[in-house]
Amino acid sequence: MLTDTQRQARKDRADEYNAHKAENPEMYREMRNEVMQDQINDLMAEGMDEEEAVQYLLDNPL
Repeated sequence: MLTDTQRQARKDRADEYNAHKAENPEMYREMRNEVMQDQINDLMAEGMDEEEAVQYLLDNPL
């Protein structure tokens, strides 16, 4: 069970992350695109073509 101090620490970290993300949207957009491309590459390595891989990711978000 989490203590109030632990809950507050988690909230503080989340607030810091969200503030940083709001200040640097391009960096996070690039990171998201890189992760998505890696997932597409993994699915293509398993035999899907690119269109199928993209559709699979759209139908099954993380």
